[in-house]
Amino acid sequence: MRIDYLMELFRYLPLQAMAGAHSTARVDKLATLQSVHKKHQLREKVIALNAFVASMKEVSGASDP
Repeated sequence: MRIDYLMELFRYLPLQAMAGAHSTARVDKLATLQSVHKKHQLREKVIALNAFVASMKEVSGASDP
């Protein structure tokens, strides 16, 4: 029954249906790109924090007698 409904939808509203499908695909792609970008940002922050902690360990270790 659902297939019949979709076929009628495509028959009467093909451009709107295609535009909707395209819009949904673009939103999914944008979300994927944003998550990849966020992952890279977080990775850079973790690397910087790790370098900072390592430098603090070196400084505190050098000042101990």
